[in-house]
Amino acid sequence: LGDVGHGIPGTVDLVEYLGGEQMVFVTLAGSETRVTIKLSSVTDLRCGAVVGVQIDPQNFHLFGPAGRAINLL
Repeated sequence: LGDVGHGIPGTVDLVEYLGGEQMVFVTLAGSETRVTIKLSSVTDLRCGAVVGVQIDPQNFHLFGPAGRAINLL
């Protein structure tokens, strides 16, 4: 996650604190697509914050509507 203007814009819907990491749920701007981002450090993100979503092609997973993993290889 980064500042607006860096990556795909989105709005934080929920932040779940899990000890030393966080799960951040973001709805991408202009769509109903929701992504879940695992952060290995605790941040001060709040619901409603506008962020930029940056995807590391070496470290992401896609799931279909039924919750099954999508293999891109």
